[in-house]
Amino acid sequence: MCLPEGLSAHVKNPAWRKLCNRLLGYAKAEGFMNRELAGNLKKKKIDQVRGALGELLTVYFLRLRCGFSVTPRPPGREHKKGDIEIIWKPKCIFCEVKVPHWETPLKRELREVEKSDPARAGELRGRLADPSKYLPAQGGWFANFEDVRAAVKRALEQIPRGKPSLVILPDDLWVGLYDDDRGMSDALYASRKPCMGKASPRCEGGVFLQRDYRRVGAVGALWSNPRDDGMPEFKFRLYHNPNACEESKVPSDVFSRFQQVDTPCWEREGNTKSQS
Repeated sequence: MCLPEGLSAHVKNPAWRKLCNRLLGYAKAEGFMNRELAGNLKKKKIDQVRGALGELLTVYFLRLRCGFSVTPRPPGREHKKGDIEIIWKPKCIFCEVKVPHWETPLKRELREVEKSDPARAGELRGRLADPSKYLPAQGGWFANFEDVRAAVKRALEQIPRGKPSLVILPDDLWVGLYDDDRGMSDALYASRKPCMGKASPRCEGGVFLQRDYRRVGAVGALWSNPRDDGMPEFKFRLYHNPNACEESKVPSDVFSRFQQVDTPCWEREGNTKSQS
């Protein structure tokens, strides 16, 4: 099967290309390849391609790894559409998929230094022009908590009231969210800190402590990687919102096969038990 133009341009790894073919075949066979999804896979903009691929990965994970029945494009907030709905009794679970990616922190830094540091800005533009995620001898810092908060904020716009809701993040960051429990904890559970001088994202509290996010029942960190034969491997951790409205909470038995937490890593001290 030929990959759509946008997807083919951005996915070069042979194992990932095999996985993409598998995802596309499954989505078409199961009736999930709607016009919007198919169109985004042909786009030149990598953000739209990544979003569509993340949605396909999430559907595959929910259907074949978890065994759920799911439907696409459920009604969301104010006549908007969500990404996926998990069929569950007594209430179905509204699911929004967002894909944080490795270019975002570079773009964020570029905005900050564009006028004050032309040399650094030039370096960043050059790096962003290179589509390679990893470069030889590449090092640097990362702050995934900022990308998680931004992703959940975008998802909030679609999430309706009155039903269980879930945000799944199949990220494309340098350090994946499943492996960055600290970053997820900072993004979701950290207390607000006083700012000394210039405001910083670290001064903001975790989204689960903010009243506006009470309709977000949980956030899931989804890791995926293809084997040589194109079959995907998955890891998943679910972060529950302890302050969610009762009707927005995701029942713990939905993802009982996976690790689930409702407190930050510094309170758990590594004592959580994973079932996957």
